[in-house]
Amino acid sequence: MQPSLSDFLELYNKIFKPAYADLVAYIGDKPAEIIVEIENTFSHLMIYLDSSEESEIRNKNLEKAYNHLLRATLDCRKLLWKIIIEDVEEIAKNRDKRLILAISESEFLKLLNKLREKSKLARRREIENIGKNPLEAIKLYEEAIETGLKIIEAVDKDKEVHLSFFRRVFTVENIIVSVIGGLIASIIWAIVLMFLKG
Repeated sequence: MQPSLSDFLELYNKIFKPAYADLVAYIGDKPAEIIVEIENTFSHLMIYLDSSEESEIRNKNLEKAYNHLLRATLDCRKLLWKIIIEDVEEIAKNRDKRLILAISESEFLKLLNKLREKSKLARRREIENIGKNPLEAIKLYEEAIETGLKIIEAVDKDKEVHLSFFRRVFTVENIIVSVIGGLIASIIWAIVLMFLKG
């Protein structure tokens, strides 16, 4: 399908911009692979906009610009999805992190399973649509990201601070108890030795 300029603008405004904004906001960086795709998009778009070029060349370049923008959009969603999956799996593996969630354990597990299922489905659709239309996979990655964010946003920062404080206090108490226990054991052993010698 030959995309029109309105197709390109719709992709740019409604799908790419939110995907790019979400990624940059979450990671605080602009990944090089996305910038390369944006540059490629821009280069082809400039040829399309050059009225001195033949119509066929202009249309081919609009199609190439559209495809690069589509690739950039898919990459934005996949990169964000990958980072969110890593963050969620870190929570899943760490019992302390699960303790500070503002949701129940059963709700956490339900969301975790949903995230994994949506992720599998998105990956499957992406593979099925290679060289065709990745818009369906992009939408499924968005759904997986939304699910993962529900888990990440459930982290209670106040609980995290309190848990960290109690862990430090507990560690200090253990050290003190160990030192006192060691001193008492040494004193008792010294007294026992005195009686054995005497």
